[in-house]
Amino acid sequence: MGGSSGSTAEQMAAVGLPAVLAMRFAVTDAGARLFTEKLYERLTAGDTLTKAMHDARLALWTYTEQQRQLVPQVVTLAEWFTPVLYQNQYMGALVDRDQYSSSTLNRFYPKAAFIKGTHTRLIGEGFIGRKRLLIQLRQCFQRGKHVCLHGLGGLGKTTTAEAFADSYRKRNGHDILVFRNGPEIQEAVILERLFTKWKLVTQPEEFLIQQVRALLDSPDHSPEAKLQLLIDNYLNENPTILIVDNFEDVQTEGDDTQQQAIVSDSLRTFMRHLLQHAPPSCPVLLTSRYLITDLADLVTHLAVDKMTSAEQYRYINFSEVLRKIPLAERAIIDRRFDGHPAPSSFWKAC
Repeated sequence: MGGSSGSTAEQMAAVGLPAVLAMRFAVTDAGARLFTEKLYERLTAGDTLTKAMHDARLALWTYTEQQRQLVPQVVTLAEWFTPVLYQNQYMGALVDRDQYSSSTLNRFYPKAAFIKGTHTRLIGEGFIGRKRLLIQLRQCFQRGKHVCLHGLGGLGKTTTAEAFADSYRKRNGHDILVFRNGPEIQEAVILERLFTKWKLVTQPEEFLIQQVRALLDSPDHSPEAKLQLLIDNYLNENPTILIVDNFEDVQTEGDDTQQQAIVSDSLRTFMRHLLQHAPPSCPVLLTSRYLITDLADLVTHLAVDKMTSAEQYRYINFSEVLRKIPLAERAIIDRRFDGHPAPSSFWKAC
């Protein structure tokens, strides 16, 4: 992000942007979402950027403390969230309290351009397509293969996965189930969600529901046996795309390698059983910042790289804000952002 002319944030401030908020250290996607939601919530309520930034960091810490109390057996790390603010000293609140209305907050959350599937948020607003990835994903799904999209944070793994799954669903009649982040990528959560979908879709008799419920609650059956029960009774008869998003939350940390193992032995066994026994009509689509060594023999890893020049051009022209930038200045943006969609999306929201 640096260079002879200074950081990207410094250069953006130098051209006249009244405020630029950057992060000194890398942060997780989940932490960034929580921080951003609270930041915009306070900005739209009329707080100054400094006060909104303070409340956003406080919300992140409060969430960490709550998770440690609710799930003490799971390690919840406190993120080293260190925002750096470049701000014009004369800048006040972005929203006038006297002119505030309930519709103001909604402007910070653009509506998705895709029809929503079951249990998915489809964040692909402005998705202009990753042609190579979409072709590879379609080929893998048609061959009954499971896929993991891996790459750095902010490159669009989740957006690509959800946009492709929604398109594939509409063409082939699949349902979609999303398990997002560490708290949802657990054996008990996955089993409960599949059980709920089985009841909703198949409408079984009450005595069957009670029988399956008793088996799922029984300590005498392994998680893999319970999973196989739901595969036999639900997935085998109901084509479903299973999206497992941000799988890095349950992978090892700290060795700075591009390949990381699954932290929990039981979760490793559970995921391998799912990948080995899920029918071809129920592909599993994972996203992670790292290759998943424990699943390398069961999934096809596809690397998500920065946008090509053509993709970046389409992305800029898709946005009503960015397309107003003169062509001469777009060349500078192309060099500075270097095909990374995250800076473009944040600037589009300014």
